[in-house]
Amino acid sequence: EAHHTAGVKARDDAEKILIDAGCKELAIEISDDRYTAGKLDKLLIHFKLLKEWNKTFSPVKKGDVVFIQFPVINHTLVFDIAIKKLIKNDVKVVALIHDLEVLRLLLFDGAPIMRKWRLKREEVSVMKLFSEIIVHNESMLEYMNQAFGIPKEKMINLEIFDYLIDNPENKKIERTSDNYKSVIIAGNLDKMKAAYAYDLPAETQFVLYGPNYTGKKDGNITYKGSFPPDDLPFVLEGGFGLVWDGISSETCAGVWGEYLKYNNPHKTSLYLASGLPLVIWEKAALADFVVKNGCGITVASLFDIPEAINKVTKDEYEAMLRNTKEVSE
Repeated sequence: EAHHTAGVKARDDAEKILIDAGCKELAIEISDDRYTAGKLDKLLIHFKLLKEWNKTFSPVKKGDVVFIQFPVINHTLVFDIAIKKLIKNDVKVVALIHDLEVLRLLLFDGAPIMRKWRLKREEVSVMKLFSEIIVHNESMLEYMNQAFGIPKEKMINLEIFDYLIDNPENKKIERTSDNYKSVIIAGNLDKMKAAYAYDLPAETQFVLYGPNYTGKKDGNITYKGSFPPDDLPFVLEGGFGLVWDGISSETCAGVWGEYLKYNNPHKTSLYLASGLPLVIWEKAALADFVVKNGCGITVASLFDIPEAINKVTKDEYEAMLRNTKEVSE
């Protein structure tokens, strides 16, 4: 069910947008067998990958702009050598950050020291070389400036990810204020990653979509199954989309919860593109965006949701729908 999660969708959409803007694709073909290789072979694989990257970049000429979706899938400890070569040839290299694994690791106290070193080597050393970096939001920009010393003028605040929706047979997504007091949770519902989804307030109706759900499916919980990201906007039923992460319902805790303070979860874009207002953790990096655009409500705890939603009048919800439709465009 890999294609029933948003990870691939974000990269595919960015690729489509760049190709539509006139970019040519540079594809790197590699069979990555480092996970089964011995220690010496693992080291050799890094240099084999560097050779492949240099080959991939060979058509690039002086004055070109290269966009890199980051982190690269075929990463290597010596990727910075390939980037240095491009920069030396007067090529502008722009990175679009999808995930900052090094940041997630730094939030995790128990992370192995060697893994931290390797990710700093793989990610931070390369990020310092990029001509420009498209970051998720202002919080990520500040963090990268302070923790990694990346100059603010090199970073561009994306604000929110795109979420492309194909309209098969001109299907329309019409949102109304009927049954607006229910909350949708979409995403990977594995208990290890999304423990909060197994401890929801009983007074609100929750509708769940996504793989790996093993919780109850009665009372106030409806589980609708798992859908590919392209189909999701047409099947989501409910009033609000929930943006939450981590092990706790009280606050966004644990590594995934803390990461929300810096990250733009792709599901936020799914909900907004689908015309759904949001319920979001008040300390999430995207909470400001939601408040500024009037497209949802913020809460400190999941147990604040029943009261927060009950306070929303039908007129207020319809205003949120109109604001969300604008953001959705």
